Amino acid sequence: MASAVSIAPELISEERSLIQRLSKVNGLREVDSATHAIPWLSDLKILRRKVEYMESDPMLRDAMTVNLGSSLLALDAVKVWLGRSKGKTESTTTNEQPAELTESTPSSETSQKTSRKRKSEGQSSSLSKLPRQTRSKPAKDTASERDNGRCVITKMGKPVHICHIYRLSLGNETESARPIFWSLLQTFWDPETIASWKRDIMGLEGTEVTQNLLCLSTMMHDLWNSARLAFEPVDMSEDKKFLTMRFWWLPHRDYSPQVSLVVPPSLPSGPKASSGNAKLWNCDTDEPIYSGQLITIRTQDPEAMPLPSFALLKMQWFLNRIAAMSGAADVTDEELEDYFGD
Repeated sequence: MASAVSIAPELISEERSLIQRLSKVNGLREVDSATHAIPWLSDLKILRRKVEYMESDPMLRDAMTVNLGSSLLALDAVKVWLGRSKGKTESTTTNEQPAELTESTPSSETSQKTSRKRKSEGQSSSLSKLPRQTRSKPAKDTASERDNGRCVITKMGKPVHICHIYRLSLGNETESARPIFWSLLQTFWDPETIASWKRDIMGLEGTEVTQNLLCLSTMMHDLWNSARLAFEPVDMSEDKKFLTMRFWWLPHRDYSPQVSLVVPPSLPSGPKASSGNAKLWNCDTDEPIYSGQLITIRTQDPEAMPLPSFALLKMQWFLNRIAAMSGAADVTDEELEDYFGD
């Protein structure tokens, strides 16, 4: 009989004993739940290298100890990923547009009038205040066409959102927030992996590329944004026409300022619903969708309508699980002030 598929095989790897060595060399016994989750899902090769360097180099050991001991560093990075960095409201973090809005595109006459208006002096000052990243219509339309305007998980039609894997809000983050996010990833993942994550969203179009977009129902989108679920990329066909991934429910956990670094977190592999009892069905077959279920996304033309990026889905797979295990999705700024002070 085939062994059951696990949502977090990293947690049972014998090589995670490296975390005991990490705790011993830096003297950290307890960390916050965000800092705790990251090394348990990090790249083993990089973790091993960090531990060995720390054991042989006191200066590197001290620097790493400061980073790991700074509770808010990991938490801030995870919250940036979730679009919940300090000072943002919920309305500023949900920038996705429903797929049905693509049907009401302005006519050429309206576009010309708008263009003429934008040339006026009164418009120029307000335009300069617009964010640098704006929704790219071609990418949005292409993603909707590729996914047939339906949720790729449930096959449900409207209302459907065209969602970013690497969030639009990350493209609009402050200059200080983005380095925090990427520097944390660079600490625990190898340069090749980081480069693959950046490749599809660091070009001229930024986050507005078809391979960074996929269609989800409104409920799926909200649950995904809240780290109540994640997609594990499994396989991309050689011709780039089929992408297979697993759907997983993620648990709801409370954020904790103190967790034993050496005790592994837990992630259940078999829930049939979310922690809030949300349940999903395939609208084509009327069959329920459970954790671990394989989902296939297809494209007729991998050049004109590329599938979602395998690398970006991989980043999402790591970070949504970290967000769920740490409780970062729901902890408020007020609660953090109670934990850590101003």
